[in-house]
Amino acid sequence: MKSRINNLVSKLYTPVKYLFSSGISFVIDQLLFNILIFFYKKNAFVIVAKLIARAISSLINFFLNSKLVFSSKDRNSIFKYYALVMIQALISSLSIYILKNIFTELSVSLISICVDIIIFIINYVIQKEWIFK
Repeated sequence: MKSRINNLVSKLYTPVKYLFSSGISFVIDQLLFNILIFFYKKNAFVIVAKLIARAISSLINFFLNSKLVFSSKDRNSIFKYYALVMIQALISSLSIYILKNIFTELSVSLISICVDIIIFIINYVIQKEWIFK
């Protein structure tokens, strides 16, 4: 019984750390975005604010995942990580756009949450098996 519990804990340890690092990055992304929007109240600045916030939060997420979650020493992992970030952003935005046109009665926020949850899970597997292996 004790070995089953130890096996379960060891299997969940990395996904829980990944969830934690993603949560930290999400909070940083949202805080930076809202701080930038607060100081620069122009609609045109929204895209720039989001790009700045995402650039900083993704860099923090890379280091958290690289060092704390997956304990990777691969120096090339940053290039693979940012390739994934760009692909993820493209897939996310296209999926949200397509699904919103199909399911017009659903809110874009709900669609975005559903799409990002699926991408979150896929990203974990890709980071574990390819980027930080």
